[in-house]
Amino acid sequence: MLRRHPAEVLHRSSLTWQLLRLRLWPISIVVNLESTGAGTGIGVQAALRCRPACSGRKTRQVVIDDVKLDLLGEASRNQLEPLMLTADQALGMIETLDPAVFRVETQSTLNDRTSFLRVQNFARSAFGRYVYLEVGSHIGGSLFPHLIDPSCEAAISVDPRPAAQPDERAEVFHYAENSAARMRAVLSDRLPPAAMTKLTTIDSDVSDVRSDAVDLKATLALIDGEHTDTACFSDFVGVLPLMKPDCIVSFHDANLIGDAILNAERFLEHLGITHETVFLPDTVAVMGLGRLASALRDHLKPYALDRATYLDQSRRELWSHIARVHSTSLHAEVERLRSDNSQLLGEIERAREASRDAEAGFAAIKSSTTWRASAPVRAVVDRIKRRFAS
Repeated sequence: MLRRHPAEVLHRSSLTWQLLRLRLWPISIVVNLESTGAGTGIGVQAALRCRPACSGRKTRQVVIDDVKLDLLGEASRNQLEPLMLTADQALGMIETLDPAVFRVETQSTLNDRTSFLRVQNFARSAFGRYVYLEVGSHIGGSLFPHLIDPSCEAAISVDPRPAAQPDERAEVFHYAENSAARMRAVLSDRLPPAAMTKLTTIDSDVSDVRSDAVDLKATLALIDGEHTDTACFSDFVGVLPLMKPDCIVSFHDANLIGDAILNAERFLEHLGITHETVFLPDTVAVMGLGRLASALRDHLKPYALDRATYLDQSRRELWSHIARVHSTSLHAEVERLRSDNSQLLGEIERAREASRDAEAGFAAIKSSTTWRASAPVRAVVDRIKRRFAS
């Protein structure tokens, strides 16, 4: 019998469960059930194959962390997947950490989504009802579980909506049609009107948002904007005035902005604010402030990654990524420099040849009869020059 970690059990309302039950999914699935905590992994692989009738149909492979899916395509998936969840379905999926509750595309791994839900459940248990603040929402993928959660009183999205932005990988990432209107349209297709009334959008950098610009202080925040250390730390400083003293602040893509998180901790120490930070799979950092510091540490520690190892490995992987990304341009630059150097060496050799020719010509002149016969005249000229010079 296959034993599974409770976090990996398929919820019966999830898309995966429904499709496997109905055998409507033309797929070849390989699910690697790995532990998301710091302990030992389950180390079990389950291979599920579709019936032969599916084999002739065109598929597309999608890789989501440790799950590989061959799908007919996004359009077919949307046709099979119910757009709207009931409140009971959503609540059950949130409580059982079912990532299928994320019904809007999100740029996160399967483990990231499980970690997001773990933090959401901690906030629900700590506060009962909570206010969610998010910096960097794009089309609302990580907003969705909070908007559909009855325990969430309000959700505030702060996003300056750039068309492109850099990050620590030394690349620029582009976001087409990045607007609050588009996000609202996407969310409205998958959420009931009552859930959408919770949402407030602010098209601004969070550092420019006044504390009185929001009606309710937030108790749970996610920082997922520009992934540079400078911008992330600025977002953290900008978020604090919008939060209650006892709150939770999460960071996505923590593997890219480790230095910003360390700076945030030093800033809290300077302010005298009690805090604890844990790192969850794959790239989620969670910080508990005030009275929630120790509670968050104790609750999430069983699932946390080793801090020192995570930060060290993240730095190494980041440096390696930058080297890989820029290796082509670096090689091209090296080749250009080599070509320039070769041209300079050619010019130096030609100058040397010209110098040797000139020296040979001068030597020939000096050895000629005319040169020797004119020696007395040159001597007189030299004496005259020296006399006038003195």
